[in-house]
Amino acid sequence: MSSLRRKIILAYLAVGLLFVGLLLLAHMELRRLENQIKAEEGLLEFFNAVLEMRRYEKNFLLYNNELDIQEHGRWHREAQPYVTERLGRPPNPARMTEWRSLKQKMERYQEAMDQLVAARGGGEADGAVMVHREDQLRQAGKELVAWAEWLAKQEKEQLAAAMAQHRFLLLVIMLFLVLLLWLVGYRLSRAVTRPLKAVEEAMRQVAEGLTSPIDLPYRDQEIRSLTLAFNRMIKELHARQRHLIRAEKLAALGTTLSGVAHELNNPLSNIATSCQILLEDAEAPPFQRRLLEHIDSQTLRAAGIVRSLLDFARDRPFRKEPVQAVTLVEDTLRLLKPHLREGVDLEVRIAPGLTLFADTGKLQQVLLNLIKNAMDAVPEASGRVVVEGESLPAPPDLETPASGRLTLGDVSTFGNRGCVTLRVRDNGTGIDAACLPRLFDPFFTTKEAGKGAGLGLFVTHEIVEKHGGALMVESLPGRGATFHLFLPEEPPRGEP
Repeated sequence: MSSLRRKIILAYLAVGLLFVGLLLLAHMELRRLENQIKAEEGLLEFFNAVLEMRRYEKNFLLYNNELDIQEHGRWHREAQPYVTERLGRPPNPARMTEWRSLKQKMERYQEAMDQLVAARGGGEADGAVMVHREDQLRQAGKELVAWAEWLAKQEKEQLAAAMAQHRFLLLVIMLFLVLLLWLVGYRLSRAVTRPLKAVEEAMRQVAEGLTSPIDLPYRDQEIRSLTLAFNRMIKELHARQRHLIRAEKLAALGTTLSGVAHELNNPLSNIATSCQILLEDAEAPPFQRRLLEHIDSQTLRAAGIVRSLLDFARDRPFRKEPVQAVTLVEDTLRLLKPHLREGVDLEVRIAPGLTLFADTGKLQQVLLNLIKNAMDAVPEASGRVVVEGESLPAPPDLETPASGRLTLGDVSTFGNRGCVTLRVRDNGTGIDAACLPRLFDPFFTTKEAGKGAGLGLFVTHEIVEKHGGALMVESLPGRGATFHLFLPEEPPRGEP
């Protein structure tokens, strides 16, 4: 599978290699210019040496001084290696003929000088011969200077042309690099922005209510990962939407149940009253009395169910009051009866007379969540759920860390007051250590898709926190789970 990261690396690697190649080319051009500049400097030195030779030549012709001959020879020796070096390593092989001509002119000039010096030293008296030799020397010197000037002019023109060529080459390199960087940036931007535009369009459609998955026609790994993450988000949105609809239905159902329960209260009350009147008839047959007693008990049972429904469905302000723990658990189990599974042993161990200071409806919701989760976690044939409650003389130490334990809340606020604890234990699959820290996060669930919204324990934690209590979970994989609920036994001072 292709990758945007790989494409970006390869693109900039190619640009980097090309840039290095162009730099090497520019470096080679600079070296060539440097050699030409050195050659130009050497030609200037040669030209200066030729001019010095002509100067001492004129002095010799005027004064016939031996020192002038020596200086002339010294400048000739300094100029000679430059011509020899040029013929050995010419910067421009096409101009070898010109440099050979220069060497010949130097040799002819030096030969004319040697002949004149020899003639004067030999004492030749023929003035015409001497004049002829001097004219030959002057003519050879003029030709040498003219040829050296012409060569210097050619070298300058060649150097100027090389400089112009180098400037043009640098300009071409700069334009080429700018064009290449623009092209690479354009291609990369299209490779990145086009799929991102498609994702942006999909998000806009989601904002407008269209939540269909997307399938972008791009095979880059990053885009595919983004597409998969987006589709997972769409799927999760569908699930959340279903849960919200279900929550709305439950809220509506709660309102309906509240109305139905109110409507049932009157006939149940009439049935109970009529049954009591009939039971007061001492002459009623035993069989009839047994039926009336059965009707009376079932009516009271139905009234208890209605009362539980009313307590659970009623939306009322948070209000703490003394609550009997046994009654609270019994009412909760009555609501859970349709969810109780065959083969699961449910045991209640509540200390006699145990009283909680809590909001009945909210705490009932906590027990509903904990007991229902325990029912879902235990095996069908050998499942066991235990609901326990007791009073402790002092809050327990929840600060000590332990493996497989998660604590939320602070019992140090209880002060010297006693503590009431409710526990829901099960012998289910337990909770994985990686999931334990996130157990009370909203929308986090370990259940299969569609079987849990991940809000039950989150709401449980909020309710316990509002009560000023604490929660502790103890669980190891394969060894079940225990949820501890700690509440202050008495309200704080000043709290009604």
